[in-house]
Amino acid sequence: NYIEFSEVIEDITEKEEIWIKKELGTKKAKDDYLDDFIKIDESGNLRFSCIGDNYGEPVDVVDFAQKFLKKFRPKDGFYLCWAYTCSKPWRGEFGGAAAVVTAKSMRWIDTHEWAKQTLEEVLIDENWSKEE
Repeated sequence: NYIEFSEVIEDITEKEEIWIKKELGTKKAKDDYLDDFIKIDESGNLRFSCIGDNYGEPVDVVDFAQKFLKKFRPKDGFYLCWAYTCSKPWRGEFGGAAAVVTAKSMRWIDTHEWAKQTLEEVLIDENWSKEE
C-alpha cells in the first residue's frame, strides 16, 4: 500500500526557513525520514510531498505543520489531503483522508469511515433495514 500527498505552505521567510532546516536536522531517529518529503522548494514554499514508493506518514506532516503555524503563523491554517493506493485491486485498500490544522486545533476525516457512516444514514433515511 502507498500513501501519496502533495501540498505547500507558501512564501516561507528566511527566518522560517532557518527554523525548518533546524527542526528537520534535529528530529529523533523515528522521524529521520521527515526530510525525505518536507522540503523548501525552488519557489520558496514549504513543500510536503510523498509520491510513489516513498513512505510518508500524514500525521507527522500535520504535526510538523501545526508546530510551524504555532511558531510563525498563529492565525493561518493548513490542510493536507492524501490518497491510499495499492498495486493490486484489493477491496478496502483504496481511499483517502484529509486533515485541517491551525495553531490551536486539528480535524480529520477518513473516506472509508465517512462512506460507511453515510451509507448507514442513507439506508436509515430511506427506511431500509439491513435485516431485510
